[in-house]
Amino acid sequence: MTRPSARIGISVAIALAAVALLLWWGGARWEDIWDALVRCGPWPFVAVLGIQATIHLLRGVRLAGLLRAMGDEPPPVSGLTASSAAWILDSQVLPGRIGEATLVLHLRRIGVDPEHGVVGLLLSRLLDLFTLSATMTGASVAMAALETHQRIEFLTPLAAAMGALTGALGLAILRGGSAVGLARTALARTGVGRFGLGARALDFGVRVESALRSVPRVALARAAGVSLGVTAAIVVAYGVLGTGVGLPELGPLGLTFGACFAILGSLVPISGFLGIGAFDMAWAFGFAALGVPHDVAVATGLAFHTLYLVQVAIHGAWGHLLLARAARRRP
Repeated sequence: MTRPSARIGISVAIALAAVALLLWWGGARWEDIWDALVRCGPWPFVAVLGIQATIHLLRGVRLAGLLRAMGDEPPPVSGLTASSAAWILDSQVLPGRIGEATLVLHLRRIGVDPEHGVVGLLLSRLLDLFTLSATMTGASVAMAALETHQRIEFLTPLAAAMGALTGALGLAILRGGSAVGLARTALARTGVGRFGLGARALDFGVRVESALRSVPRVALARAAGVSLGVTAAIVVAYGVLGTGVGLPELGPLGLTFGACFAILGSLVPISGFLGIGAFDMAWAFGFAALGVPHDVAVATGLAFHTLYLVQVAIHGAWGHLLLARAARRRP
């Protein structure tokens, strides 16, 4: 097993290599990144800090609705909002995206059963991906139909791929219980149930499957509506902060396309320290495809990521503090 110090060293090396590759590809300089940071000023940063707070609140409301649909009396929305903020910080800081799983632990601290926390995590991420891919599909189709960006040769294939992904994610959301049931059955046939840990894992899988099946479609539809609001708020935040660091005028469609492309890139698990890597490459490539000069695309992407991490740290620290206080108050 790799020691923690070695993992951190590898993560930092990946991040530095990604930045060096971007600077070489775009012809940007460190001074360009600094200029983009200085150009932003306080007001875009403060505005997006408020939008990020709204995003965490919407995620808390979504979790409350999903937990209520599973038969739980959900914790206060403030606790669920704090869990979301702490979770996003963990997913950015911890390597290999293992921080994604911490939402279950944070929800447990405020009284949510682990199996319901797992279902909340699964449905939250599936709904986020569903609305993101649907938004990307809509933006790509609109740009192709309006012929506003004919120079993007991959626009039509991208729209088709995103449309297919949206359909697959919608099916996974509606049939999540069946998918977990199939996985649990396949695992049981391996004989792991003869061992103590395996038996507990299978039993936990039964509870997760039951919780997934208990969520009615009307609750999923409401959660999808909230998720659409989350995606819209993220796109607005990216547009405000991206314009603040120096992105040229691209219009709503262009900003939506570039923001969604960058978020999709961040899902590729090849990033290094503080999530630097795939997101920044996708940002640079996506906005360069829209006609932004390569050096500007690279500089604005790295400047945006820096300011975004500061905001994630602010909200995440607040979330961890509230969760710690809530845990001390619980018996």
